[in-house]
Amino acid sequence: MNKWIHRETVQTNIRSWLPRAFLVTLLLAVLSAPVIWNAGRVELSEVNESYIVALMPIKTSDKFRKFENFYAIKLKEMIEKSATPSRNPFNILYQHLWYNTITDGYDLEFWLEPAENKFGDNYYILYLSGNTLFLREEYDGWSRVLDIPFTHSDIEAALEQLPAESVP
Repeated sequence: MNKWIHRETVQTNIRSWLPRAFLVTLLLAVLSAPVIWNAGRVELSEVNESYIVALMPIKTSDKFRKFENFYAIKLKEMIEKSATPSRNPFNILYQHLWYNTITDGYDLEFWLEPAENKFGDNYYILYLSGNTLFLREEYDGWSRVLDIPFTHSDIEAALEQLPAESVP
């Protein structure tokens, strides 16, 4: 009789524990999927001497600015050397949701694109929000959420004209 009671208790405990274990496993899978999707080496392989930087205006009073290839390579190196894929699943999901629904309100938006835009050339659209960089690769349609140690002002400083380039 004692074995019978013990067996029923174990079976009851397993039946009550199983749905919780399934939910925990499902939650872990859902939260780890964006992190795994976002993982990998950060590289802007297409960017070379023929690419330029196009800085989009933040306010309507601002003007569209383009920077020569030197700055495209400078930003490429800055991003590749210091950006890391985000490991925060909530931030990754939030950034993708924001980009795909609103695509507005970023601290900075800039493109790394070929100077002579030919159909089929890849280009990169980058949206900066605080220390998060949303990287969109076109025409591949690949998007990544990156954590970066630099800010909007650091990018602006990297895009400042060198003294030799200034017009007297």
